[in-house]
Amino acid sequence: ADDVTLSMLLNHTALGMHYVYGIPLDVRVPTPLELINGSALKFGYEVLKLERPAGTSFSYSGGGFVVMQYLLETLEGRSIEDITRSFLDNAGLVDFTFSQATAAPGTAFAF
Repeated sequence: ADDVTLSMLLNHTALGMHYVYGIPLDVRVPTPLELINGSALKFGYEVLKLERPAGTSFSYSGGGFVVMQYLLETLEGRSIEDITRSFLDNAGLVDFTFSQATAAPGTAFAF
């Protein structure tokens, strides 16, 4: 994992977890750390692993973006919602949210 760079997380040339699974609306959404450290096994999330030598080949990795979210939130000390809010608003995406709790009834969720 020491060989993994931010660029590799973004261009899908590191880590595993092909797909990011959904979480039922009636339960607490696990934190990014819980999703990558094996604490969310009941939702299908195993410990995130380095499946191939970092940077060697492309293979879609939703897990890389979960790690990116964890890093951003840890470094900023804020939620991904707070970190991205001004960008999303300026892009005209005022209804976009990362939070199931604050979404309007009938909202569709994609993970």
